[in-house]
Amino acid sequence: MKTKRYSALKKSVPHQKQSTSYPSDQLTPSEIEQLQQEKKEDNAYFQKVFATNKPKNL
Repeated sequence: MKTKRYSALKKSVPHQKQSTSYPSDQLTPSEIEQLQQEKKEDNAYFQKVFATNKPKNL
């Protein structure tokens, strides 16, 4: 019985390589630029908010 079990394991389906998709492959240059601009605007907003409302534990 061990031989049947072992041979069944040897005949297992090989693993397929998973393709990885990166956001830079899917976004257009204008979309990337827009996201970068939004990130800068968000950062400026949070810098302003935390400068005036600094948490007590910091």
